[in-house]
Amino acid sequence: MPDLSKRRTSGRHRLIPIVLVGLAAWPTLATAQVRAGAHGAWQTQFLDGSFGVGGRVEVDLSFLPGGLTLAGTYDHFFPDCGTCSASDAGLQLLAVPPTPLYLGLGANYRRFSDGQSDDSGDWSVNLIFGIRIRVLPVLWPYAEYRQQIGSESINEQTVSVGLVLSPARARNAPRRRSAR
Repeated sequence: MPDLSKRRTSGRHRLIPIVLVGLAAWPTLATAQVRAGAHGAWQTQFLDGSFGVGGRVEVDLSFLPGGLTLAGTYDHFFPDCGTCSASDAGLQLLAVPPTPLYLGLGANYRRFSDGQSDDSGDWSVNLIFGIRIRVLPVLWPYAEYRQQIGSESINEQTVSVGLVLSPARARNAPRRRSAR
């Protein structure tokens, strides 16, 4: 008899549970509040820093308790050397209480190229502290501080200041009184 415990499954069979979880979560994710925006950033390491620009997308995980928000970020930095380029892409899990302050934990993948050798990539873990204030129903300015706690390059901080736009929920329009 063939040994079924060593039987390999095809890629399709591994994909089925992921698709089922996605379909089950779709109604909840479709009603989630989504925000997107842009920011300026300053990344520093031992008093040597680079200015950058980036984007951000946030999704409120209101189907989970605790006011959690998932944020995806991208930063492109402009180092002082002429042919260098650097970028960060990350995912953050933020605890957002009813106050303007928030805390979180994130993971970033950073790429750096000096223009002469191949790009080098590095993963890092970040502690996040921020403040955001809802100015209008659709306008959320924020400031965020990220402290790197795990990477090849030690003690790196990123400070970003930006603006996130949130689509307003539909509101009932006032009705005119009809003249009879």
